[in-house]
Amino acid sequence: MQVLELIEQLTEAIHAAAAGKATWEYFLEKLVSEMPEGRAALVVHSSRNIDGYALFSDGDRIDNDYNQYSIRINPLQPILASKPVGFIGSDAHFSLGTNTEQTELYNDILLANRMRRIAWLNFAKSNDEIFSLIIGCGAHLSADALQDSLGMLAKISPHLRRALTMRSRVDAAVERCIPALMGAVNVDALILDREQRVRSASNMANNILDEAGPLRILADGRIRFRQQEVQTACSAMLNRYYSGPVMQDFFSHGTKLSLVRLNKDPSSLYFEGATAVVLVRHFRQRSTDYDQKLFGADFKLSKGEMRAMAGIVDGRSMSEVALEAGLSRETIRSQFKSLYAKTGARGEADILRLLHRGWQRAEPGE
Repeated sequence: MQVLELIEQLTEAIHAAAAGKATWEYFLEKLVSEMPEGRAALVVHSSRNIDGYALFSDGDRIDNDYNQYSIRINPLQPILASKPVGFIGSDAHFSLGTNTEQTELYNDILLANRMRRIAWLNFAKSNDEIFSLIIGCGAHLSADALQDSLGMLAKISPHLRRALTMRSRVDAAVERCIPALMGAVNVDALILDREQRVRSASNMANNILDEAGPLRILADGRIRFRQQEVQTACSAMLNRYYSGPVMQDFFSHGTKLSLVRLNKDPSSLYFEGATAVVLVRHFRQRSTDYDQKLFGADFKLSKGEMRAMAGIVDGRSMSEVALEAGLSRETIRSQFKSLYAKTGARGEADILRLLHRGWQRAEPGE
Protein backbone atom coordinates (compact mmCIF):
# COMPACT_ATOMS: atom_id res chain seq x y z
CA MET A 1 0.00 0.00 0.00
CA GLN A 2 1.27 3.48 -0.88
CA VAL A 3 2.18 5.78 2.02
CA LEU A 4 -0.29 8.51 0.96
CA GLU A 5 -3.11 5.99 0.72
CA LEU A 6 -2.30 4.65 4.17
CA ILE A 7 -2.24 8.19 5.64
CA GLU A 8 -5.68 8.86 4.15
CA GLN A 9 -7.04 5.66 5.67
CA LEU A 10 -5.47 6.48 9.03
CA THR A 11 -7.03 9.94 9.01
CA GLU A 12 -10.46 8.42 8.35
CA ALA A 13 -9.89 5.90 11.16
CA ILE A 14 -8.99 8.70 13.60
CA HIS A 15 -12.14 10.68 12.79
CA ALA A 16 -14.30 7.55 13.02
CA ALA A 17 -12.83 6.65 16.42
CA ALA A 18 -13.26 10.19 17.72
CA ALA A 19 -16.93 10.11 16.67
CA GLY A 20 -17.45 6.71 18.30
CA LYS A 21 -18.03 4.94 14.98
CA ALA A 22 -14.90 2.80 15.25
CA THR A 23 -12.47 1.76 17.97
CA TRP A 24 -9.07 3.24 18.65
CA GLU A 25 -7.68 -0.29 18.60
CA TYR A 26 -8.72 -0.46 14.93
CA PHE A 27 -6.77 2.74 14.21
CA LEU A 28 -3.68 1.38 15.99
CA GLU A 29 -3.85 -1.94 14.14
CA LYS A 30 -4.22 -0.07 10.84
CA LEU A 31 -1.21 2.06 11.69
CA VAL A 32 1.15 -0.93 11.86
CA SER A 33 -0.59 -3.16 9.31
CA GLU A 34 2.27 -2.72 6.82
CA MET A 35 5.02 -3.09 9.41
CA PRO A 36 6.70 -6.47 10.14
CA GLU A 37 5.81 -7.61 13.67
CA GLY A 38 4.38 -4.15 14.24
CA ARG A 39 2.70 -2.83 17.35
CA ALA A 40 1.35 0.61 18.23
CA ALA A 41 0.25 2.27 21.44
CA LEU A 42 -1.34 5.50 22.59
CA VAL A 43 0.51 6.60 25.73
CA VAL A 44 -0.10 9.40 28.22
CA HIS A 45 2.41 10.39 30.87
CA SER A 46 2.28 12.93 33.69
CA SER A 47 5.26 15.21 34.26
CA ARG A 48 4.00 15.80 37.84
CA ASN A 49 4.29 12.18 38.94
CA ILE A 50 5.14 8.75 37.54
CA ASP A 51 1.54 7.97 36.63
CA GLY A 52 0.82 6.99 33.04
CA TYR A 53 -1.44 4.90 30.88
CA ALA A 54 -1.13 3.05 27.57
CA LEU A 55 -3.64 1.65 25.08
CA PHE A 56 -2.07 -1.00 22.85
CA SER A 57 -3.18 -2.21 19.43
CA ASP A 58 -3.66 -5.78 20.57
CA GLY A 59 -4.87 -7.28 23.76
CA ASP A 60 -6.17 -6.37 27.20
CA ARG A 61 -3.47 -8.48 28.89
CA ILE A 62 -0.71 -6.36 27.41
CA ASP A 63 -2.50 -3.16 28.48
CA ASN A 64 -2.91 -4.42 32.05
CA ASP A 65 0.66 -5.68 32.43
CA TYR A 66 2.16 -2.49 31.09
CA ASN A 67 -0.14 -0.10 32.97
CA GLN A 68 0.21 -1.94 36.26
CA TYR A 69 3.99 -2.08 36.29
CA SER A 70 6.09 -1.39 33.22
CA ILE A 71 5.04 2.19 32.59
CA ARG A 72 6.45 3.21 35.98
CA ILE A 73 9.94 1.91 35.22
CA ASN A 74 10.14 2.88 31.54
CA PRO A 75 12.82 5.62 31.33
CA LEU A 76 11.49 6.70 27.93
CA GLN A 77 8.29 8.08 29.47
CA PRO A 78 9.78 11.04 31.36
CA ILE A 79 11.95 11.77 28.31
CA LEU A 80 8.85 11.98 26.12
CA ALA A 81 7.02 14.08 28.71
CA SER A 82 9.85 16.63 28.61
CA LYS A 83 9.53 17.14 24.84
CA PRO A 84 7.17 19.68 23.24
CA VAL A 85 3.99 18.98 21.32
CA GLY A 86 4.84 18.05 17.74
CA PHE A 87 8.11 16.36 18.68
CA ILE A 88 8.81 13.31 16.52
CA GLY A 89 11.69 10.94 17.16
CA SER A 90 12.95 7.39 17.33
CA ASP A 91 15.04 5.23 19.63
CA ALA A 92 18.08 6.39 17.66
CA HIS A 93 17.60 9.91 19.10
CA PHE A 94 18.32 8.87 22.69
CA SER A 95 21.03 6.82 24.29
CA LEU A 96 19.87 4.71 27.22
CA GLY A 97 23.37 3.52 28.02
CA THR A 98 25.97 1.30 26.41
CA ASN A 99 24.39 -1.87 27.78
CA THR A 100 20.83 -1.13 26.71
CA GLU A 101 20.22 -4.70 25.55
CA GLN A 102 20.90 -5.98 29.06
CA THR A 103 18.40 -3.69 30.77
CA GLU A 104 14.92 -4.52 32.08
CA LEU A 105 13.55 -1.85 29.72
CA TYR A 106 14.87 -3.64 26.65
CA ASN A 107 14.17 -7.24 27.60
CA ASP A 108 10.95 -6.97 29.62
CA ILE A 109 9.34 -4.02 27.86
CA LEU A 110 10.64 -3.42 24.36
CA LEU A 111 11.41 -6.98 23.26
CA ALA A 112 8.46 -8.48 25.14
CA ASN A 113 6.15 -6.06 23.36
CA ARG A 114 7.72 -6.46 19.90
CA MET A 115 9.36 -3.02 19.96
CA ARG A 116 12.97 -3.64 19.02
CA ARG A 117 12.82 -0.38 17.06
CA ILE A 118 10.42 2.41 18.00
CA ALA A 119 9.28 5.80 16.74
CA TRP A 120 7.01 8.24 18.52
CA LEU A 121 5.05 11.44 18.26
CA ASN A 122 3.94 13.88 20.98
CA PHE A 123 0.63 15.09 19.55
CA ALA A 124 -1.01 16.99 22.43
CA LYS A 125 -0.59 18.31 25.96
CA SER A 126 -3.18 18.95 28.66
CA ASN A 127 -2.09 20.52 31.95
CA ASP A 128 0.85 18.35 33.09
CA GLU A 129 0.10 15.39 30.78
CA ILE A 130 1.69 14.68 27.41
CA PHE A 131 -0.14 12.47 24.89
CA SER A 132 2.02 10.35 22.60
CA LEU A 133 1.66 7.82 19.81
CA ILE A 134 4.32 5.10 19.69
CA ILE A 135 4.92 2.56 16.95
CA GLY A 136 7.42 -0.28 17.07
CA CYS A 137 8.43 -3.45 15.33
CA GLY A 138 10.14 -6.63 16.42
CA ALA A 139 12.00 -7.15 13.16
CA HIS A 140 14.82 -5.20 11.51
CA LEU A 141 13.69 -1.85 10.13
CA SER A 142 15.71 -0.08 7.46
CA ALA A 143 16.62 3.60 7.74
CA ASP A 144 14.24 4.44 4.86
CA ALA A 145 11.36 2.55 6.48
CA LEU A 146 12.00 4.32 9.77
CA GLN A 147 12.02 7.70 8.00
CA ASP A 148 8.71 6.85 6.30
CA SER A 149 7.23 6.04 9.71
CA LEU A 150 8.35 9.40 11.12
CA GLY A 151 6.86 11.21 8.13
CA MET A 152 3.56 9.38 8.56
CA LEU A 153 3.40 10.40 12.23
CA ALA A 154 3.90 14.04 11.27
CA LYS A 155 0.97 13.88 8.81
CA ILE A 156 -1.54 12.42 11.29
CA SER A 157 -0.48 14.57 14.27
CA PRO A 158 -3.04 17.41 13.81
CA HIS A 159 -5.87 14.90 13.38
CA LEU A 160 -5.00 13.21 16.69
CA ARG A 161 -4.90 16.61 18.40
CA ARG A 162 -8.41 17.44 17.15
CA ALA A 163 -9.62 14.00 18.22
CA LEU A 164 -8.47 14.66 21.79
CA THR A 165 -10.43 17.93 21.88
CA MET A 166 -13.53 16.32 20.38
CA ARG A 167 -13.43 13.39 22.78
CA SER A 168 -13.11 15.69 25.80
CA ARG A 169 -16.19 17.66 24.74
CA VAL A 170 -18.30 14.53 24.32
CA ASP A 171 -17.31 13.12 27.72
CA ALA A 172 -17.94 16.48 29.42
CA ALA A 173 -21.44 16.72 27.90
CA VAL A 174 -22.36 13.27 29.23
CA GLU A 175 -20.99 13.99 32.70
CA ARG A 176 -22.93 17.26 32.99
CA CYS A 177 -26.16 15.24 33.09
CA ILE A 178 -25.24 13.45 36.33
CA PRO A 179 -25.69 16.35 38.81
CA ALA A 180 -29.10 17.14 37.32
CA LEU A 181 -30.20 13.53 37.77
CA MET A 182 -28.92 13.45 41.35
CA GLY A 183 -30.68 16.73 42.12
CA ALA A 184 -33.97 15.17 41.06
CA VAL A 185 -33.68 12.67 43.92
CA ASN A 186 -32.42 15.25 46.47
CA VAL A 187 -28.78 14.15 46.38
CA ASP A 188 -26.09 16.78 45.79
CA ALA A 189 -23.39 15.78 43.32
CA LEU A 190 -19.98 17.00 42.16
CA ILE A 191 -18.11 15.63 39.13
CA LEU A 192 -14.33 15.67 39.56
CA ASP A 193 -11.82 15.26 36.75
CA ARG A 194 -8.43 13.58 37.00
CA GLU A 195 -6.95 16.80 38.48
CA GLN A 196 -9.65 16.88 41.19
CA ARG A 197 -11.25 19.94 39.63
CA VAL A 198 -15.04 20.32 39.46
CA ARG A 199 -16.35 19.63 35.97
CA SER A 200 -19.97 20.15 36.96
CA ALA A 201 -22.08 20.31 40.10
CA SER A 202 -25.70 20.39 41.23
CA ASN A 203 -27.00 23.74 42.47
CA MET A 204 -26.95 22.74 46.13
CA ALA A 205 -23.50 21.17 45.82
CA ASN A 206 -22.09 24.56 44.76
CA ASN A 207 -23.16 25.93 48.15
CA ILE A 208 -21.08 23.31 49.95
CA LEU A 209 -17.92 24.80 48.47
CA ASP A 210 -18.76 28.19 50.01
CA GLU A 211 -19.32 26.80 53.52
CA ALA A 212 -17.10 25.21 56.16
CA GLY A 213 -18.16 21.81 54.90
CA PRO A 214 -16.35 18.57 54.11
CA LEU A 215 -14.43 19.98 51.13
CA ARG A 216 -12.98 23.24 49.88
CA ILE A 217 -11.43 24.72 46.74
CA LEU A 218 -7.70 25.46 46.72
CA ALA A 219 -6.14 28.47 45.02
CA ASP A 220 -5.27 26.37 41.95
CA GLY A 221 -8.92 25.29 41.53
CA ARG A 222 -8.51 21.78 42.86
CA ILE A 223 -10.87 20.27 45.42
CA ARG A 224 -9.42 19.31 48.78
CA PHE A 225 -11.29 17.17 51.29
CA ARG A 226 -10.87 18.21 54.90
CA GLN A 227 -10.73 14.60 56.07
CA GLN A 228 -7.44 12.99 54.98
CA GLU A 229 -9.01 9.55 54.63
CA VAL A 230 -11.43 10.90 52.01
CA GLN A 231 -8.66 12.81 50.21
CA THR A 232 -6.49 9.70 49.94
CA ALA A 233 -9.36 7.57 48.61
CA CYS A 234 -10.35 10.17 46.00
CA SER A 235 -6.77 10.64 44.77
CA ALA A 236 -6.43 6.87 44.30
CA MET A 237 -9.74 6.64 42.40
CA LEU A 238 -8.61 9.31 39.94
CA ASN A 239 -5.58 7.34 38.80
CA ARG A 240 -6.20 5.91 35.35
CA TYR A 241 -5.07 2.47 36.47
CA TYR A 242 -7.10 1.70 39.60
CA SER A 243 -8.21 -1.66 40.96
CA GLY A 244 -9.90 -0.67 44.24
CA PRO A 245 -13.61 -0.46 45.13
CA VAL A 246 -15.70 1.65 42.75
CA MET A 247 -17.70 3.18 45.61
CA GLN A 248 -16.68 4.23 49.14
CA ASP A 249 -18.70 5.95 51.89
CA PHE A 250 -17.43 8.42 54.50
CA PHE A 251 -18.94 10.62 57.20
CA SER A 252 -17.49 14.12 57.47
CA HIS A 253 -18.68 17.48 58.81
CA GLY A 254 -22.33 16.54 59.21
CA THR A 255 -22.56 14.87 55.80
CA LYS A 256 -22.29 11.45 54.25
CA LEU A 257 -19.88 11.48 51.30
CA SER A 258 -20.04 8.74 48.69
CA LEU A 259 -17.14 8.57 46.22
CA VAL A 260 -18.02 6.77 43.00
CA ARG A 261 -15.54 6.06 40.20
CA LEU A 262 -17.28 6.10 36.82
CA ASN A 263 -16.76 3.01 34.70
CA LYS A 264 -14.99 3.93 31.46
CA ASP A 265 -13.70 1.99 28.49
CA PRO A 266 -9.89 2.02 27.94
CA SER A 267 -9.99 4.69 25.23
CA SER A 268 -12.03 7.05 27.43
CA LEU A 269 -9.56 6.52 30.24
CA TYR A 270 -6.73 7.35 27.88
CA PHE A 271 -8.14 10.55 26.42
CA GLU A 272 -10.13 11.91 29.34
CA GLY A 273 -8.68 10.21 32.39
CA ALA A 274 -10.61 8.89 35.35
CA THR A 275 -13.71 10.65 36.68
CA ALA A 276 -15.16 10.50 40.17
CA VAL A 277 -18.62 11.49 41.37
CA VAL A 278 -18.96 12.89 44.89
CA LEU A 279 -22.45 12.34 46.27
CA VAL A 280 -23.26 14.51 49.30
CA ARG A 281 -26.12 13.66 51.63
CA HIS A 282 -26.81 16.02 54.51
CA PHE A 283 -28.13 14.59 57.73
CA ARG A 284 -31.68 15.79 58.33
CA GLN A 285 -30.40 17.75 61.30
CA ARG A 286 -27.15 18.03 63.13
CA SER A 287 -26.98 16.47 66.56
CA THR A 288 -28.01 19.05 69.18
CA ASP A 289 -26.22 19.79 72.45
CA TYR A 290 -28.98 17.79 74.14
CA ASP A 291 -28.31 14.82 71.86
CA GLN A 292 -24.63 14.96 72.76
CA LYS A 293 -25.36 15.23 76.48
CA LEU A 294 -27.77 12.30 76.30
CA PHE A 295 -25.16 10.32 74.36
CA GLY A 296 -22.55 11.15 77.00
CA ALA A 297 -24.84 10.15 79.84
CA ASP A 298 -25.76 6.83 78.24
CA PHE A 299 -22.13 5.88 77.66
CA LYS A 300 -20.88 7.48 80.90
CA LEU A 301 -18.39 9.67 79.08
CA SER A 302 -15.86 11.79 80.94
CA LYS A 303 -15.35 15.49 80.27
CA GLY A 304 -12.37 14.70 78.05
CA GLU A 305 -14.30 12.08 76.09
CA MET A 306 -17.17 14.56 75.61
CA ARG A 307 -14.64 17.06 74.27
CA ALA A 308 -13.36 14.45 71.82
CA MET A 309 -16.91 13.71 70.66
CA ALA A 310 -17.67 17.43 70.19
CA GLY A 311 -14.51 17.77 68.12
CA ILE A 312 -15.63 14.92 65.86
CA VAL A 313 -19.09 16.46 65.40
CA ASP A 314 -17.55 19.83 64.50
CA GLY A 315 -15.06 18.24 62.10
CA ARG A 316 -11.95 19.27 64.03
CA SER A 317 -8.73 17.28 64.00
CA MET A 318 -7.02 15.99 67.14
CA SER A 319 -4.44 18.76 66.82
CA GLU A 320 -7.15 21.42 66.62
CA VAL A 321 -8.95 19.99 69.67
CA ALA A 322 -5.65 19.90 71.58
CA LEU A 323 -4.82 23.50 70.65
CA GLU A 324 -8.25 24.75 71.70
CA ALA A 325 -8.13 22.83 75.01
CA GLY A 326 -4.54 23.83 75.76
CA LEU A 327 -3.54 20.19 76.14
CA SER A 328 -0.97 17.98 74.43
CA ARG A 329 -1.96 16.04 71.34
CA GLU A 330 -1.13 12.78 73.13
CA THR A 331 -3.60 13.61 75.91
CA ILE A 332 -6.33 14.30 73.37
CA ARG A 333 -5.39 11.16 71.45
CA SER A 334 -5.84 9.13 74.64
CA GLN A 335 -9.29 10.69 75.16
CA PHE A 336 -10.32 9.83 71.59
CA LYS A 337 -9.22 6.22 72.11
CA SER A 338 -11.14 6.07 75.40
CA LEU A 339 -14.24 7.43 73.62
CA TYR A 340 -14.00 4.74 70.96
CA ALA A 341 -13.52 2.01 73.58
CA LYS A 342 -16.59 3.02 75.59
CA THR A 343 -18.88 3.33 72.56
CA GLY A 344 -17.54 0.36 70.59
CA ALA A 345 -16.67 2.70 67.73
CA ARG A 346 -13.76 2.06 65.39
CA GLY A 347 -13.32 5.68 64.39
CA GLU A 348 -14.93 9.06 63.75
CA ALA A 349 -17.37 7.69 61.18
CA ASP A 350 -18.83 5.26 63.72
CA ILE A 351 -19.35 8.05 66.29
CA LEU A 352 -21.24 10.12 63.69
CA ARG A 353 -23.37 7.12 62.74
CA LEU A 354 -24.30 6.57 66.38
CA LEU A 355 -25.22 10.23 66.91
CA HIS A 356 -27.26 10.62 63.77
CA ARG A 357 -28.84 7.19 63.44
CA GLY A 358 -29.41 6.44 67.10
CA TRP A 359 -27.78 4.08 69.59
CA GLN A 360 -28.75 1.39 72.04
CA ARG A 361 -29.31 3.23 75.29
CA ALA A 362 -27.98 1.75 78.48
CA GLU A 363 -30.58 0.32 80.85
CA PRO A 364 -30.86 1.86 84.38
CA GLY A 365 -28.45 0.20 86.77
CA GLU A 366 -26.02 -0.93 84.04
